[in-house]
Amino acid sequence: KISEKKTWFVSPKVDGLYLEKASECIDEANKKHGIVLASRGPVNPKDLAQGHAFIDKENLLDFFSLATESVILLYSAVEFLTNYSIEKANNLYYNKRKYSPIFKLGVIRFELKKVITLSQQDILFLSIEEKLKSVLPQHYSCESPSQKTFWEAFITLKHLRNDVIHATRDKTYGASQAQNSVFAKLLEVDLNKLLADTKKLLDYIDKNFK
Repeated sequence: KISEKKTWFVSPKVDGLYLEKASECIDEANKKHGIVLASRGPVNPKDLAQGHAFIDKENLLDFFSLATESVILLYSAVEFLTNYSIEKANNLYYNKRKYSPIFKLGVIRFELKKVITLSQQDILFLSIEEKLKSVLPQHYSCESPSQKTFWEAFITLKHLRNDVIHATRDKTYGASQAQNSVFAKLLEVDLNKLLADTKKLLDYIDKNFK
């Protein structure tokens, strides 16, 4: 700023950058996962009624750090490429149904349905799911990726990402609510499959939405 000299740099392909880093994190997370599972043992060997736990706390926390980073990066890669496809589209618009409540009679609610046309800029504020399922397939006249086998993995990825980004007590410490916490889900999810199916989704977006 003082010298007013410019320094140029090469801009990365954002989805590729995130994907490469996520792949590295998943490789490390898988190693940690194996160590963690092998450390399962009684909380108190003298009192087995206390149950079992993963004893290696250090590797467990390392796994959670790597797994959450992987999830965020994978989702960000999909989000970027989706928005990029929208931004570079020519003459893009989207007709969206909007329902406005008129009045409610008991359990019956009456709504007014109308169709509004969203501009390219408005579309960017829609959910990533709607962009992929409806907006882009409609514009490019192709099949929605939601009909593909890899879509289920994206939904899993979306839920995991939302839970780690928008963390709440129940999502983080869900055992007290008789449900798995997001960290229990991370221990169960197949990160390799999540990576492979995300690559398939990114490839689908790159090939069909341009």
